[in-house]
Amino acid sequence: MATARSSIMTPANLVTIVRMVSVPLWLAIAEAFPASDGGSFSWGAFLTFVLYVALSLTDKLDGYLA
Repeated sequence: MATARSSIMTPANLVTIVRMVSVPLWLAIAEAFPASDGGSFSWGAFLTFVLYVALSLTDKLDGYLA
């Protein structure tokens, strides 16, 4: 009698894997673009912030899917 095997690659696990791969990339970007000195706008710092927010939202998505 064959038993059904459950797949470990659930949507929640896929989101977790994407986040695990993306965090080191985010850290590299954060190191490459230093923060603004306050006198001018820094696109690098803004990109770092946007990526941080996106990665933070994946945690919420992961919790919803789980």
